Amino acid sequence: MSSAKLTHPNISNGWFRESGAMWPGQSMNIEVNQILHVEKSKFQDVLVFESKTYGNVLVLDGVIQ
Repeated sequence: MSSAKLTHPNISNGWFRESGAMWPGQSMNIEVNQILHVEKSKFQDVLVFESKTYGNVLVLDGVIQ
């Protein structure tokens, strides 16, 4: 893995934010300890991060799995 710091557009100021058109006026925020993996595959945007509360979190196309 590269020594460059990993970033992701859904993470700001140490918080991951999931929001979508299906739930207007509502979002899910999870505090991030560290980003473990970021990848843009042929089919989807992949993010894996370690959260402060829930352990490792998998996010595909901006949606928590």
